[in-house]
Amino acid sequence: MIFTATDACGNTATTSATFAVQDSTAPVAPEAPTAVTVACASEVPATISLTATDNCAGEITVEGVDTTVAGDCPNSFVITRTWLFVDACSNETSISQTITVNDTVAPAFVEELPASLTVECDAVPTVATLTATDNCGEATVAFTESTEQGQCANAYILTRTWTATDECGNETTHTQIITVQDTVSPEITIQAN
Repeated sequence: MIFTATDACGNTATTSATFAVQDSTAPVAPEAPTAVTVACASEVPATISLTATDNCAGEITVEGVDTTVAGDCPNSFVITRTWLFVDACSNETSISQTITVNDTVAPAFVEELPASLTVECDAVPTVATLTATDNCGEATVAFTESTEQGQCANAYILTRTWTATDECGNETTHTQIITVQDTVSPEITIQAN
């Protein structure tokens, strides 16, 4: 830039100066979204765009970028969602949001659960087929049965157990105890000769 000075008699003097314009101010970011904890991957909030203000560039709008750290199952992980605001002079500011996915909800059985009961030896019910639903997806049902023998062949206790398990190992268990007894006396039959 050239500066010229002129006095009342028309004498002039000139000089020059060089100015360096440098932007060293980082953009001012908005407040970071609050941390969120959800049960299922399907509940993770969608990525949004946020806007920062810059002293030279005005508004800078960027979309969040996710970094995921896996957990032990499909519905157990942590997302760090980061918004990085960079102006034309590479000054930058960032904010982050933590999204925790943690499925702690056990599955639920669909059908009516079989009740414990006492029956005669010829009336033991068949094994019920149970299914289960889960808040985050699929659940499997495993069945086991054990027998505790009583004082005679037709007196025993059946213990039937159904265990519903989701993808993160959350379990719901139902147990049915069937007490089997033989209280009917034998009948005497006489055969004719």
